[in-house]
Amino acid sequence: VFLLTGQSNMCGRGSIKMLTDLVNDEVTRATYQHLVDENNTWITRDDVKIYYPPITSKKPQPLTVGFGMSKGRFGPELEFGRIVGDDYEDGPTLLVKAAWGGKDLAVDFRPPSRGISNYTNREQGIEEWQQAKIKQVSADAYGKYYNLTIDTVHDALLRIEAGEVFDGYNTWELSGMVWFQGWNDMCTDDDRKLNEYEDNLAHFVRDLRVDLGKPDLPTVIGEFGQLGINPEGWLREHTMRLRRIQRSVAHRDEFRQSVRVAMTSTYVVDNGNETYDGFYHYNGRADTYAFIGQAFGQTMVHLIQDIDHAKRENATTAA
Repeated sequence: VFLLTGQSNMCGRGSIKMLTDLVNDEVTRATYQHLVDENNTWITRDDVKIYYPPITSKKPQPLTVGFGMSKGRFGPELEFGRIVGDDYEDGPTLLVKAAWGGKDLAVDFRPPSRGISNYTNREQGIEEWQQAKIKQVSADAYGKYYNLTIDTVHDALLRIEAGEVFDGYNTWELSGMVWFQGWNDMCTDDDRKLNEYEDNLAHFVRDLRVDLGKPDLPTVIGEFGQLGINPEGWLREHTMRLRRIQRSVAHRDEFRQSVRVAMTSTYVVDNGNETYDGFYHYNGRADTYAFIGQAFGQTMVHLIQDIDHAKRENATTAA
């Protein structure tokens, strides 16, 4: 079981229309041919399923395209699921996607060990905020989506135990988590959320591991790759700072062996005259989302292999 969590870019805005064009184009077909069968129909993975209640409702479904922000979109899950599913040959794989657009870490995903803070509704972002009366964010808003993430995972695991997901399987192993988020903590009126992002993210990883009963859960942080490798304009400074913060968390002594950052900025393509979505959703480009999913999957597989290797070495040394 793998948890995929974060905000709108984890939900996924990859255009299936563009992906169809890439599959049918002679120049790009070889890169994406593995996604379709001999009839040029999207492949459905019965051995890899996804649980994403906004699309799947309460029943996990075989992995294919259409599990993004809407049924006409896809996210990192498509290629991530292919890679981890191919790597794990001893049984099926379930992806649990707990992602919601426009959510921050400072309030919405705030980990319980950080307690509540004193943000205002203006700092959270509301329509016509200039004219709105400033109010304190209610206490029950802090960590609301953290708790929903935990509930979504537990619900999925209960469905496995009840035999509702894969025939003949009622046990599970939580194998990894991918976190892909950052916009709503970076693009704010001041730097307050960004200033506490490193501590919030470190607490988030710790708390999730405790609440999910996996103290060494392999964790991949998806780089905040908006605007490409070398961002320009007014968001440059904040974008680069957030990326440094993400790497800093992964390099902490407590996480050095079990947390890694997967690059995404390298896959950003200038949209040119093609419009698939807003610029802040990686332009809605199918190629970008496909490559990001691959990066997440490859990073996760290598991380798990390295963790297993380290455990074997430690056991040998202890013996």
